[in-house]
Amino acid sequence: MASLNFLVHRLFSFPLSKPRFDVERTAVYKVANVNGYDIKIVDKSIRRHKFKLTLRNATSFQADKTIWKESQSCSIPSTQGNLVRFSKNHQVLKAFISLGQS
Repeated sequence: MASLNFLVHRLFSFPLSKPRFDVERTAVYKVANVNGYDIKIVDKSIRRHKFKLTLRNATSFQADKTIWKESQSCSIPSTQGNLVRFSKNHQVLKAFISLGQS
């Protein structure tokens, strides 16, 4: 099954013309048939892969971006260095409150 998923992924990851895509898809069907799998399994995998690509292209969010947590804390000079190290280690964005001092 992993080899079929790989072939379906390969089918979509390489730029192919429509006739060449059909030839490759037919080859995937033949591989599935030789290994005893039903063609419906390959079609389901193709639909799933198409849906994932459509969903990925439809959103503006990037999957490889790091998610930063937000935190509020007050600005105390003696703990400033510790907060900076903590925020770098744990990927926390800080919003400092000045406690009424400008």
